[in-house]
Amino acid sequence: MHIYLKNLAKAYKENAVIKDAPAMEAYMKNHFKFYGLKSPLRNEITKSHMLQYGKVSYEDMEQVVFDAYAQPYRELHYFAMTLLETHKKNLQEKDIELVKYMVLNNSWWDTVDYIATRGAGELIKKYPSLIEVMDEWSTHENMWLRRIAILHQMKYKSKTDTKRLFSYCIKNAKDKEFFIQKAMGWALREYAYVDANAVLDFVANHTLPNLTVREAKKHFK
Repeated sequence: MHIYLKNLAKAYKENAVIKDAPAMEAYMKNHFKFYGLKSPLRNEITKSHMLQYGKVSYEDMEQVVFDAYAQPYRELHYFAMTLLETHKKNLQEKDIELVKYMVLNNSWWDTVDYIATRGAGELIKKYPSLIEVMDEWSTHENMWLRRIAILHQMKYKSKTDTKRLFSYCIKNAKDKEFFIQKAMGWALREYAYVDANAVLDFVANHTLPNLTVREAKKHFK
């Protein structure tokens, strides 16, 4: 394990709140182990660690991510995903493969949704040619990659490529998976804050899952 991560894991373990771990694990359907560190405490420990050891360099980022994802504790996965945001100005086109690795491993909505906007979304902004990867992922057999494609524009607001957003929804309109139906509705609702009429017109003229439509129209009539 990378020495930086080894020391951080030690700090997390020393500050573990054992009584809180079971509830956190249950909330994540017992897919992962937890030290029992809720966000405020985890952030405090991480900040203190960074003050002592500095930030993970871009050159070490990939190895730290791999090492963190090899561990069973979700708090270490959270730390790994925040490295993408920390280095968003340094990210290179090749890092889309790191994003893919993180999506395909230890997959669940909490990390995938974060990576969608702060990983994939930032990379596409910086390297527009990578939009072709999102096109591929939008119909990928892995649902989490499809969810990434659908959600990656969530923070784009007026710069959202509506043609792609709508096309991804059409491509997945028959998908029975809850996480896909929910993602489409969420992405459409977010864009509706920019152009509600465009979204309402889209859902009115296309056959979409009921869950998607409810989510898309949640705050609009």
